[in-house]
Amino acid sequence: LTMAEVLADPVQNSLVSRVSIEALYKPFVKRQEVEAADLRNEENIRLPEILDFENAALLSVTNESRELLERHRPASLRDAAALGVRAADLTRLLMVARSERALLSGQ
Repeated sequence: LTMAEVLADPVQNSLVSRVSIEALYKPFVKRQEVEAADLRNEENIRLPEILDFENAALLSVTNESRELLERHRPASLRDAAALGVRAADLTRLLMVARSERALLSGQ
C-alpha cells in the first residue's frame, strides 16, 4: 500500500492519526506517570509547619490550591490531596517539601 492509499481509507487513516497522536503525547504521559508514582511514594512526606504558601517556589500553584493550603495547613501531601489540591500543585508542593527537607538536614 502507498501512503496515499492508506490515507484514503478512513479506517487506516484513523489508525495512522491515532498512532501519531499517541507517539506525540507519549513523553508527556510518561512524565505524568512518573510524577504520580512519586506522589504515591511520598504521600506521607511532612510539610513544614512554617511553609510560606506565597513563597516564590509555589507561585505556579493555582490560587484555589494555595487558598486551601493556607486555610487548612495540611501536615502531609496526603492531607493536601484530601483537601482537593490539584495533582500538578501536589507535585510542585512535593518539590518544595523535598528542598526544605534537604535544607533542614544540611544536604
